[in-house]
Amino acid sequence: TADVTVASLHPLCALPDPVGLTLAEVTAPLSGALMALDGDAPAVTFAGELAASMAGRPLVVEAHARAAYHAAAALAGNDGLALWALAIEACVQAGLPEAELRAGLLHLAGTSLTAVRRLPPEAPLVRGLTGAVARGDADTLARHLAALPEPARELHRRLSLVLVELVTPTGALSAERLADLRERLDDGQD
Repeated sequence: TADVTVASLHPLCALPDPVGLTLAEVTAPLSGALMALDGDAPAVTFAGELAASMAGRPLVVEAHARAAYHAAAALAGNDGLALWALAIEACVQAGLPEAELRAGLLHLAGTSLTAVRRLPPEAPLVRGLTGAVARGDADTLARHLAALPEPARELHRRLSLVLVELVTPTGALSAERLADLRERLDDGQD
């Protein structure tokens, strides 16, 4: 009887619906993807070699960290889609054309990710930040919040609070601008 070892390999990427695509098109997202490994040592070694053969980046993610890993994947990969949908809905409610907004907002998201991707690995992610919080523009941020319907308004308020906390230690904004941002964001609470 042969010994059996087991491992899991979870690529951190969105794979497309394979219908009508070539194998190369379906597997292209695997190149450069973080690939979480766990299991028995010999099988994890093999899974790591398999990940590397696909130009993936293997990382052992043990059972105790798996829920946090998957939650982070959902935040980064899926929740962005919900935010785009809310953004498009808010603009459509304001009478703007959905098709153009969808293309424009997806382009913005792509360029934002590219800006963050270009940062050195040791640089804080907030260095890729643009917009009202990055400028410390509390008036514009207040107008944004007022223009959004729920739940987009509350999500934007909470995410902006996170951004304010991320930008604070960088020294990019004065204490006065930070206080102004926090005041406007606190005003949005019920």
